[in-house]
Amino acid sequence: MVIKSYAELERALNKVMEQALEEISYEIASILRNNLQRLWYDAMPVSTYYERTEQLIEAINQSMPTMIGKQVNVQVFFDTSVIQSIQKAREGQFNRHMSLDGDDTWNGAPINELILTWIEKRQSSRVHSYSGVGFFQKTIKDISAGRSLSTDKMAAIIINQVKDVFRRHGFKIIR
Repeated sequence: MVIKSYAELERALNKVMEQALEEISYEIASILRNNLQRLWYDAMPVSTYYERTEQLIEAINQSMPTMIGKQVNVQVFFDTSVIQSIQKAREGQFNRHMSLDGDDTWNGAPINELILTWIEKRQSSRVHSYSGVGFFQKTIKDISAGRSLSTDKMAAIIINQVKDVFRRHGFKIIR
């Protein structure tokens, strides 16, 4: 295919941006997973009262890029439907993602959504309280400071995608 008009070039570049943002969203989701793993799962001792499900890490997801007007959008998010309420497995254990009385809400809010806030900020319970670990804020700081996914790396992803499109259309890329 030969690009014959500005509109064709714009469509080709928008496709490139979609591919680049999809790759960047996977990188960001990976950074988020790593911070959650390191700051929460690895840092908290394993309890005999609670079996970990790893569902919070499995809930990290990203949307496919979409065009809204002339802007390409992608989201990295928690799919809280992955975080399931589970009755205690054995006597002497806590329920998972449920209150002690077996309810999957707390003060009217779904526990599978509150877990994110509790782990990020804190959970104050008379039975089991803990400080938040700030995994989400750490991810934002890492990306902003370029420690995990630098602006240079994001730019390189986009530039490489653009170069690939031009190559496929017969352009010779010097650098």
